[in-house]
Amino acid sequence: MKSIWCAKDRNKAFDAAMKGDAVSPADCKTDLAQHYQLGILFGIQGTPAILLENGLMIPGYQGPQEMKQLLDKQKSGN
Repeated sequence: MKSIWCAKDRNKAFDAAMKGDAVSPADCKTDLAQHYQLGILFGIQGTPAILLENGLMIPGYQGPQEMKQLLDKQKSGN
C-alpha cells in the first residue's frame, strides 16, 4: 500500500497493482497507519473508497462505465 500511496504516479501504481503487476517500491512521510485507523473509524472496508457529498460511500474499485452510472444516478437524485 505504501508503494502505491507514495508513488509519483499513484494512479499508474494502483492500476498496476490491481492488474497483479509489480509496483516499484516508494517511500514518503505519510502516516499510513493513521490513515488506516481513520478508515476503520469511518467504516471503510475497501480500497478505493469514494465518499460523495451526500454521505454515500462507493466501496472498492469500479470500472469507468460502472462509476459513471453510479455518479449519473446520484446526480439525477435516484
